[in-house]
Amino acid sequence: SLHDALPIYPLEGNAILEINPTLCFAIIDRLLGGLGNPGESIREFTDIEQTIVNKVVDRALENLKIAWENIATLSFKVEGWESNPQFAQVVAPSEMIILITFELIIGEHSGMMSLCLPYVTLEPIIHKLSAHLWFATIKKQVSDEITQHITKNLSRVMVDVVAVLRDRKSVR
Repeated sequence: SLHDALPIYPLEGNAILEINPTLCFAIIDRLLGGLGNPGESIREFTDIEQTIVNKVVDRALENLKIAWENIATLSFKVEGWESNPQFAQVVAPSEMIILITFELIIGEHSGMMSLCLPYVTLEPIIHKLSAHLWFATIKKQVSDEITQHITKNLSRVMVDVVAVLRDRKSVR
């Protein structure tokens, strides 16, 4: 799988974005005019393919920056690209992390993308993650029509959510 090291400015430390290579090849094929077919076999990325994936990741990171705006002004940048997970560690195995996993579907193919955020990196802003503080920053000037439209659209969305919690003693 593909691992990008992501510094989180102005915080200290890095996050990791892991993308299934099948998904990367499907994205490349789709952006180059194909139907999103990842190909027969997984191989090393060419320089051109790596540049294409980096452009897609950069756009995703801009959206991640926007998603964090109500909590903190953060910016993410790709610092490195690693295909071997042994070399992509940002914290010790015993440290707490926040792991967010997405299933992405391109055409008839799907793949997983995971974002790993070390707790120690987020610790300076962790107090801002309170739901009370987050909702207090949202503007209350939303019309009833917009609220009904959003509610109607969200009622049709199916989302599977899985949370795995472990205490430090059970993780080695």
